[in-house]
Amino acid sequence: SLKTRVTDQGGLSAESGIVNITVNSSGPANQPPVTSIVTPMQNQSFDEGDAILIQAYVADPENQIARVEFFSGNTLIGSVTSAPYEINWNNAPVGSHALKTRVTDQGGLSAESGLVNINVNSTAQTNLPPFISIVTPTNNQSFAQGSDILIQSYVSDPENQIALVEFFSGNTVIGSVTSAPYQLLVTNVPSGNYVLKTRVTDQGGLTAESSLVNVTVFNGSAFRTNNMEIVSPTKDQEFNSSENITVEIGDESSYSKYDSLQVYVRGMKVGVTKELSYDLPLTSVIEGDNVISVKAFQYGAELSSDWVNIKVLKDQADSQNRSFGNFEEEAYTFDIGPNPTSDILNIYLGKMYQEEEVEIHIYNVNGTTLDVLQTNTNVGKVTINVSSYSQGVYFIRILGKVFTYDTKRFIKQ
Repeated sequence: SLKTRVTDQGGLSAESGIVNITVNSSGPANQPPVTSIVTPMQNQSFDEGDAILIQAYVADPENQIARVEFFSGNTLIGSVTSAPYEINWNNAPVGSHALKTRVTDQGGLSAESGLVNINVNSTAQTNLPPFISIVTPTNNQSFAQGSDILIQSYVSDPENQIALVEFFSGNTVIGSVTSAPYQLLVTNVPSGNYVLKTRVTDQGGLTAESSLVNVTVFNGSAFRTNNMEIVSPTKDQEFNSSENITVEIGDESSYSKYDSLQVYVRGMKVGVTKELSYDLPLTSVIEGDNVISVKAFQYGAELSSDWVNIKVLKDQADSQNRSFGNFEEEAYTFDIGPNPTSDILNIYLGKMYQEEEVEIHIYNVNGTTLDVLQTNTNVGKVTINVSSYSQGVYFIRILGKVFTYDTKRFIKQ
């Protein structure tokens, strides 16, 4: 709308009438831009710490892109003002994210892409709970007043991160250790009934408790073990895994007071004898520490003898390469997995001596044999369904006609 105004030297003024005009554009009107997300793809997953490339397709009819912004939900995570229209999103939080892009042209028009959902998964290993059980003493075991009682625990943790093992009498802590061996020697125990338990804590703060073990300490000299002791093997004596181990009980005059002797290894009964010596079965010991104890029945009461810890070493004949003439064989072993497992356990036989008939023995921490399988090593793999097993620790030992293989441990979740 146009008009004019005139003013004379005397200050009087006048205006013209209004004249309306139209100025037409010499080019087309500004058209809005468009954008879409090229990568990542819908529902794509990433691991925590990955650099996530967000790449946008952008177009504008006038080729006048001013800015491209990148969002997670409504949070701006980056922007660019020129091609290539992409960013690397570093250190994205664990969880689900809805990504979008927004483009704005130089004329102020904007457009947004559709949403692209992604997941960022935690790479932190899930901390699994530890496991613990009391190996010695056994439930309802009896001792003489003044005896020394060894409380020995079997402890395992899937992450091998044991922080603390505590020993309880009732609800009272009587001792604790932070490293192997996980055992406590309680000396000169007075008469009475005791309820023992152990608790393990891993470095992630998860705990587990053992089952309760009841022990009785009798009053009176009639129940003392007197001079009964294990004279062989001696404390911390070392044996090869293929070596025969004979347990010898000292003082025959004292032995005459006993009706029978029961021999235990790691809290598992391996035999009963009325003799002063007993040959341990090869399958009763494992590599590492093994506590041997003897329980005697005297005057109708069950007593505990002196105990001794021995160390079983990997047999050099099994651990080193074998030579037959000029032919070298590799050391033989087997693998298991997955471990821990909740249902299926595979035993891989490919590294074993081939074409050998073997027996696969599975037993629990109490030494009870749960299954015995016969097979030939050339089958390559044996699959066992352990879904019916209770949660806990189990052992696999394979016996062959040529070799006896390492004992493997697995955890049933």
